[in-house]
Amino acid sequence: MVNRSRLLMIAVLVAVLSPDARATIPRSLYQAPEAMAMGQAVTSWIDDHQALWYNPAGAAAFDSLEWRMMTLDLGATHDVYASKDAIKKLKKPTVRDVNQFMGKDLYIQGNAATSLILPQIGIAAMYDVRAGVTPTNQVFPRIEFGYVRTGGAQLSFGFSSKDGGLRRRGRRKKEATENEWRFGVGAKYFVRRGESKILTAGELFNLNKENALEAIQGKGSSYGGDLGVQRIQRIDSITTLSWGLSYLNIGDLAFDNKVEAVKSSLNTGVGGQWDLGLPKITVGFDVHHLLRSDDFRKKTHFGAKLRLPILSFYLGLNQMRPTFGASVDVWLVRVSAVSYNEELGELYGANTSRRYLTRVEFKLEF
Repeated sequence: MVNRSRLLMIAVLVAVLSPDARATIPRSLYQAPEAMAMGQAVTSWIDDHQALWYNPAGAAAFDSLEWRMMTLDLGATHDVYASKDAIKKLKKPTVRDVNQFMGKDLYIQGNAATSLILPQIGIAAMYDVRAGVTPTNQVFPRIEFGYVRTGGAQLSFGFSSKDGGLRRRGRRKKEATENEWRFGVGAKYFVRRGESKILTAGELFNLNKENALEAIQGKGSSYGGDLGVQRIQRIDSITTLSWGLSYLNIGDLAFDNKVEAVKSSLNTGVGGQWDLGLPKITVGFDVHHLLRSDDFRKKTHFGAKLRLPILSFYLGLNQMRPTFGASVDVWLVRVSAVSYNEELGELYGANTSRRYLTRVEFKLEF
């Protein structure tokens, strides 16, 4: 069994990096594998349980009872997989040990969530752990590291321009050619522990279990809200076009004690769906973080999904970098595996990280 010290050193070598320190697009609070495989281009059309996290207007389409009993996600960068043997050998990192990781993005994340879907209402709770490290500069070594745990709950409510009240069960089946506006509002409360830290050369030489833990013991809580809208334009029984706008984490989820905040994001997108019977095709184009002045390529997202009775396949561009994945849905269990890229540098293309994310989901649908 791996001892506690070994787990700590692995955790120290897996800290979520501060977006402000990296001057990059902030990471979202929740990252669903299927959305990541589609390049996160989901704002205009998403209408399943993941709408709680991406656009609360999608809750207006909830017309059944679903319980996502447990959703388990595990993700890591390509550099973690490529360096796993070296990481396993670490006991007390020295400058020589760190040198072999120079320029690598060592990052892991884990997430456990559960959600209950009712007509027009969604409730979810999740616990998320993200950790990683990026050592830089062999001459004057510096490590950016941290360890962040986030737990809390999310509530979303949506309503449609044509419902005239609560959505009736099974109504979606009668809407093949009806157009609608969907509106949604969300509320959330989260507690976050841990923070990011930049180690100087002196601190690096004196790194041990005690001061590593001391550096990441911040704790804070915050509450916030989301707003969303979707326009669903049904051209015929096969073709549906959509537009969406979401404002997530309004005003930022600002935690106390120097804990990293979850930044707000204003997103918009357009999409299309074609229901061809057994296969269903969905495409989307999103622009995220409209209020930020970053390179437009870092805010751009494309995606496509081919849905079959059991299998689904995904392709996309996240920040103009390729994404892809697949999922298998068999009764009570759904398994997804995806690969995507993220831009980590201030300048586009200066630091790109390839990441992998898997999900196992246990569910009941009524």
